[in-house]
Amino acid sequence: MKWKQLAAMALVELHTPTDQLIVINPKEMSSLIDPRQFESSRHFIEGTRCVVVMSNGRLNATSEPCEAVEKLIRETN
Repeated sequence: MKWKQLAAMALVELHTPTDQLIVINPKEMSSLIDPRQFESSRHFIEGTRCVVVMSNGRLNATSEPCEAVEKLIRETN
């Protein structure tokens, strides 16, 4: 009898500033950006509290602050 191993993947549920659910693999995150560090907040949609930069270069604006996103990442590891 053959056994197959399944890789467990912990995902993080976040919300966009328009309250849409996004599910992200924390292992594919490369950095978090606090949009307040930019001179103009017009770079991101209103209500953006954190920008999740993915390893493929995609940006995900979230309504959760970066501190909350960091906490969720730590909890999944």
